Order: sequence, then structure tokens, then C-alpha cells
Amino acid sequence: MIHVASLLHDDVIDTASTRRGLVSLNASMGNKLAILAGDYLLARASVTLSSLNEIEPVALMSQVIEHLVSGEIIQL
Repeated sequence: MIHVASLLHDDVIDTASTRRGLVSLNASMGNKLAILAGDYLLARASVTLSSLNEIEPVALMSQVIEHLVSGEIIQL
């Protein structure tokens, strides 16, 4: 889920019209929906991990998201 969310956000940032040969969500439905879909997937992943009642997976996911965003900022 986190990976797909990052791809949805990445397609908006890159103004990509396709993803793996298919029309990207942002191209077909707009940037707003693509961003919200990515946010929703990220939220669902967070809820799922938090239901484990373990801090380690939540901490790891937070670090992964931080690295993803840092990488996107560097690419700008």
C-alpha cells in the first residue's frame, strides 16, 4: 500500500500520463483525486500497522515515509 501510494504521488509530481503502459490515475481522474487516493492508501497502511499494537512496525513505516519524501525533495 505504501509503495502504491508513493507511485500515485510520484505520478502527480512528475506529471506522468502513464504508469506501466496504462493511463495514470492523475491523467484520467485528475491530480486532486490521485493525491487523495495516495493519502488514503497511506492512512490505511497506518491503521493496519497500528492495529498490531507494536511500536516497531509503526516506527519503521515512519522512517520509510521520511526517506521517500526526502528522496522526492532531492529530485526536485
